[in-house]
Amino acid sequence: MIWRIFSIRTTSILLVSGLLLCSWGSAIAAKNSPGAEKKTDDIISTLQADYAIYPLKPPNTSSPRATLQSFLDNMNSAYRLIMTAHRRNMAEPGFATSDSVLQLGKIAEELFERGVWCLDLSAVPDALKINVGYEGALKLKEILDRIQLPPFDTLPDAQAIEEDIENEKVPDLLRWPLLWTDIVIAMVEDGPRKGQFLFTPETVARLDEFYTKVKDIPYREDKLVSPGFLAFYDRTPGRLLPPKWSRWLPAWSARKTYYYQTIWQWFALIVLPVFTMFLVWAIHRLWRRKAAGFGAVTRAWGPVAVILVATVTVQILLHILVDQVGVSGPLLIKIDAALRAVIWILLAYAVLLAGGAAGRTINASRTIDPHGIHGSLLKALASFIGFIAALIV
Repeated sequence: MIWRIFSIRTTSILLVSGLLLCSWGSAIAAKNSPGAEKKTDDIISTLQADYAIYPLKPPNTSSPRATLQSFLDNMNSAYRLIMTAHRRNMAEPGFATSDSVLQLGKIAEELFERGVWCLDLSAVPDALKINVGYEGALKLKEILDRIQLPPFDTLPDAQAIEEDIENEKVPDLLRWPLLWTDIVIAMVEDGPRKGQFLFTPETVARLDEFYTKVKDIPYREDKLVSPGFLAFYDRTPGRLLPPKWSRWLPAWSARKTYYYQTIWQWFALIVLPVFTMFLVWAIHRLWRRKAAGFGAVTRAWGPVAVILVATVTVQILLHILVDQVGVSGPLLIKIDAALRAVIWILLAYAVLLAGGAAGRTINASRTIDPHGIHGSLLKALASFIGFIAALIV
């Protein structure tokens, strides 16, 4: 099974730099030795203790050197924790994930998001920031794992940046491309993250292009690498920690990816939307059959309720596809944008219908003549307010 393949690789990765060191083992026996397992447990305990003391600790983005180091440290730490959590989750009996595994997954996700925080996502729409950030961080890590990184002491640190700003009218260290690449770390010039050094929006926008060029290059054989992290993310359900039901997926269905999706994910992408449309159609058909037996006010509000149920159903579909099925790659961005658009259109339509239903409800009052001038004006006013509210939505 695929989780066994990745669990063997997991034991090869240790953390880099200080408390977050990582080191490679070259032999399988060494990887699975009691000493290696104990070292793994010790490092995980250290990470858990560090997170307990500093749960809100941000990455250091004070210079190009600090940003690159923070990105690599946090991504490698997240990789090690999530692989350990996944291995333990699959080994534990029962259908529920234990609290200890959930805690590991939580810490791993927090470290992962610290890695994402090193990317400048200011050019990405708010609704897509999470998905683009996750995909971008993983692809950037895959790229950096395959190319030759410059020695860290050759990158400018915070002191060099400060001296450069003081001594130069036009500082030249505020924009730093990695050696022989178009991957750039630059100081943010405005906005809430002004003064921080981040991977530029242009770099984020070109990560697909960069990854396509290097994806067939072997990983470097050093301690800064987290092999297979992107493939693990693409091929397993869930956002980072796969749920237990993934153990029952046939191995052949997750072996290869087509346009970043495995066979079982493509199956889910076809079956789940079709099922959702059938469910909404069935609810609508049921309402049409029952509506004749209701009063005028109930018949007016019934379509509003049906549209709201359809909206919730589409929202659930989006959650399942993104957070459970784990759709990834450019298709994720398209599906996320399309389903969010459908949700907002349905909400607008529900608000529009609610305006008309409110007018009919007012006219049903015994104190108002529905055929009089006041009844007509109130009905028109309610419909107009519903129309304006729908436009706002």
